[in-house]
Amino acid sequence: MTDEIGIYRPLEAPELQPSILDLMARVDNIDKEGVRLGQEPDSRMISQHLNNQNFKLGNRLLFMLKQLTGISLIKSNKNMNRQWGDFKKGKKRSSNRLSKF
Repeated sequence: MTDEIGIYRPLEAPELQPSILDLMARVDNIDKEGVRLGQEPDSRMISQHLNNQNFKLGNRLLFMLKQLTGISLIKSNKNMNRQWGDFKKGKKRSSNRLSKF
């Protein structure tokens, strides 16, 4: 399928310069796998919990426990109601300030 996909030049396009053709050939011959495998992995990008099964299992169990007991739903509803109340109080304060003028 990748053979079917390509860049087609229009018939009226001029011929490419030899230096451009050389550059295209060099780019096509780059060994991408060799470059990737030849570099040392960045240790900052590696998880501290790579082989620690307890970390993965503990988080999963905690998530399932919260779902089972409804703690996540209760907490999200409580936060939503609190934020809505704060929003309404802010609107009342701003409308009171505007009515004084």
